Amino acid sequence: MVKTKKQQLAEELETEMTAVVALGIKKCEEPVPGDVLENELDRYRARLKETTDVLNKTRTELTRNSRCLERLDNECLRAKRVADKAVGIIKKQLFRWLSKRSQHKVEHMLHFYHQEDQLELLDAMMTYAVTGKTAKLERPVAQWHFRLFCEMLDDDRCTVPSHSLLVHLWKKVGLLKGLNTENKQ
Repeated sequence: MVKTKKQQLAEELETEMTAVVALGIKKCEEPVPGDVLENELDRYRARLKETTDVLNKTRTELTRNSRCLERLDNECLRAKRVADKAVGIIKKQLFRWLSKRSQHKVEHMLHFYHQEDQLELLDAMMTYAVTGKTAKLERPVAQWHFRLFCEMLDDDRCTVPSHSLLVHLWKKVGLLKGLNTENKQ
């Protein structure tokens, strides 16, 4: 026969009460009135009921919290996948401007950063590659890596693929047309 928690607690309470009554009888010569024992039992029953209610409320709250935690874990995984894709897209665009050697150096630099910091550094690198504007990063190490990147990119801009990409971008934006009309006048 399997006993429930309540039955086990009731048996333990009963043995404790028996011991208390036995000790009380030994210490006192006169018997303990039944009302005192009944009041003591009622108090223990009330405390047991309160404890059971608290445990039930706690169990309900834990169930609700576990569901919420599972939902937040799923959202976190989705956000990580989106961030991974963003890093991949920015790297793909950025690496069009860089030589193979510089690409390996950038990959090595990025290994030292958390994903949020990688995105910030890649954004600064991409902005510099396209517009030439330098960024101010919060961490000194990130700023140092960004300066190294700028030097690498400036060296790589002298290569044919990078130069042709820049010319293609200027044609698309219309800068070369503006330059050609200014030279003719």
